[in-house]
Amino acid sequence: MTTSYDEEKLRQLTADMGHRVIRLNSLNDDLKSAIQSLGPDGWSGKTKGFMEEQFTKMDQDISDLGHKTQSVLKQVDQGRQDMFDLENKLTQTWI
Repeated sequence: MTTSYDEEKLRQLTADMGHRVIRLNSLNDDLKSAIQSLGPDGWSGKTKGFMEEQFTKMDQDISDLGHKTQSVLKQVDQGRQDMFDLENKLTQTWI
């Protein structure tokens, strides 16, 4: 049982997810800095409050995505171990 293709594709997808999380964090920080640089005269209080609320939600979404990514990676590792164990059992059965 060879899973090298699947493992490589999984590595690529995992790396892509990681890069996206990093990029989202960077964009969120850039947007926060841009709003702060406008100062109190750049936004009405209501608009600034709304934007800050949206960024807080975005921060939480990014954090949740990071936690979900870690959970998926743990499941993948467990799946790999299960496949390795199964492959060993099958090999022992044939011997």
